[in-house]
Amino acid sequence: MEKVSQPSAFELTNCPIDLPKNWFGNLLHLFSLNAPFKFVLTLTLQTSDRNNAVAIFDRATSLFQTDYSTFLKKDFHQPSAEPLPGGSTLLLPMVKCALERVSATTADLGLIAVTQGPGMFTPLRVGVVAAKTMAYVNSIPLVGVDVLESLALAAARRQKLTAGKIVQTVVNAQRQQLFAGKFIVNDAGRVDRCGESALVNGVAWAKSIGENVLLTGPGLKILSESTLYQLSGNATIDLESPRWWHCDISTVADIALNRFDNGDLDDPWSLDPIYFRPSAAEERRANN
Repeated sequence: MEKVSQPSAFELTNCPIDLPKNWFGNLLHLFSLNAPFKFVLTLTLQTSDRNNAVAIFDRATSLFQTDYSTFLKKDFHQPSAEPLPGGSTLLLPMVKCALERVSATTADLGLIAVTQGPGMFTPLRVGVVAAKTMAYVNSIPLVGVDVLESLALAAARRQKLTAGKIVQTVVNAQRQQLFAGKFIVNDAGRVDRCGESALVNGVAWAKSIGENVLLTGPGLKILSESTLYQLSGNATIDLESPRWWHCDISTVADIALNRFDNGDLDDPWSLDPIYFRPSAAEERRANN
């Protein structure tokens, strides 16, 4: 594979100025000058569920992608007698593998994108901490992506929804609850949030769904077969196929790149996972 050349997130022309010393200030300076974009090598981490995924993109072009199950089959080598490590344990080896496959290092990265949540507690925590650490240590721009928004945008594009159409997305919150979000397709073909996302009861959420809406997301798996049957039989509700209910890493990268292009970056010091509630261990400690 041809070696990836040293990238630069921006190309600044005819601007003989002294830039601020900190990397975040540098980015804001460049954005304010409307510098033309050129090459952006993006490391993307999708860690909202057990099947972690890692990808390298050159803007919208995927250079390499893998997920936990694929990595185990093709790239992970361990004595058969030992138990297989989980997805969170293998996240950094997956990142190392992805960079090696495109002949790059962290020094070549122009952006790091990571799913911020909601999702499973441990994978989210490990993914966000890994992304923040790499971004801070290597002075790389960072964007955390809302999983509910990513699900909505991917569904809207698959179904070719026009402006004004509604997409509702859900992620399993355990205990028969859902993390739920509602989005509307805008004139640019992206999605805007309709109100705040929330932690809701699954049965109550299914009963509250209005008309002319598209439903998607892994949280739909907790609904009973009869409920799913009723939803799919409603002529005013579109229920996406289960094959599309996962978080698509290319959409995560797309949202991050769009925010990057518009100067909307996250601070590695303040970016936190979206949990909606404490972990089970934290709740037990709080009750003791």
